[in-house]
Amino acid sequence: MPASAPTYVVGRREQLADIAHALQTAPLLTLVGVGGVGKTRLAARTATAARGRYAHGAWLVELARITDPAGVTPEVARALGVRERPGSSPLETLRAVLRHRQLLLVLDNCEHVVTVCAELAASLLQACPDLCILATSREALGVAGETVYHVPPFPMASTQEATADLVENDAIDLFVERARTLEPAFELTPQTSSSITRICALLDGLPLAIELAAARPTAMSPPEIARRLDNPLSVLTMGPRSAPARQQTLRAAIDWSYQLLAEPEQTLLRRLAVFRGGFTRGAATSVCTDVELPGGQIDDLLDRLVAQSLLVGVKQPEHTRFHRRPRRLHGGTLFLLNGLIWLAAAFWLQSVVTDPLRLLLLFMSAGASLSAALLANDSPGLAVAGAARRRPHRTRG
Repeated sequence: MPASAPTYVVGRREQLADIAHALQTAPLLTLVGVGGVGKTRLAARTATAARGRYAHGAWLVELARITDPAGVTPEVARALGVRERPGSSPLETLRAVLRHRQLLLVLDNCEHVVTVCAELAASLLQACPDLCILATSREALGVAGETVYHVPPFPMASTQEATADLVENDAIDLFVERARTLEPAFELTPQTSSSITRICALLDGLPLAIELAAARPTAMSPPEIARRLDNPLSVLTMGPRSAPARQQTLRAAIDWSYQLLAEPEQTLLRRLAVFRGGFTRGAATSVCTDVELPGGQIDDLLDRLVAQSLLVGVKQPEHTRFHRRPRRLHGGTLFLLNGLIWLAAAFWLQSVVTDPLRLLLLFMSAGASLSAALLANDSPGLAVAGAARRRPHRTRG
């Protein structure tokens, strides 16, 4: 492991113990979770703690900068110090060298080259009996024998819990530690604890988002940060310059995940933004279906978004309820979304209603209904779907 590996982890005792236990029996263990949840730190910390069990140590391969899938295997060889042999491909050389080594190989950030990583892992594990692979990715590699560990955000504390015990919540501890790196005099007090608890809750306990918020106390107080988080993309912009570009702002982290989606997945994810809370498969199908996105595709696309850690499905007695991951970080976009829906409604109504007064009345009615519906869970989407079914007849004069 390189000295620069991010091995310092705040809290996460339960997760670290679970991962260490799984690593003892799994030839391939993949840490899966939404971007910014802390997969890299957990993997680096686990590998550092476990390297003594492997005769040839633990090796970290950072794949985030690899843009061409063909560069994955050569990058692994380079990180391991394996030189290509004449007449052999990089994969053949790796298999020949690692066949006689006992080591832990950490493949970090596999999501944008997941197919090649899966093929590489399967090939190496088949040829190298003493090899163990620990991978991090937004989605599982899908290799036989793979164990998948879903990395959760930090659990949330209530304001009462945070005030009663100021140091027993990992999310709050992370905020305070990061704030102190920029402002050593920063203290968690009963006066600031409720605001910091609210900040962590608004950010869904996502470590990257909390760290970005904690970079603000030099210019803003915790209560000011909490008030500004109605639009988190404008606030969470001060990551360290030494961090990867996708971790320097929240917008960059979201863009990284979004750009990895196929076009139909992007389309569905955008349309799902109409739901302020959770939604069911039926609600998603009613709201998001059109010629571009047929209803028969919705179930598969929802499952793909779950597999890629952008949605989480909560099974209930009669159905599964989905939520965005993270849930609240899109709060500021609801105003933009509302405006876009109003604009779309205007064009739509104008195309079927020619009487100006009737057009105005219908538009005001639809806008009022939609604005009220945005306060509910499924209802905004269902209101839109209902409006579509009640398309007014073309009238004249």
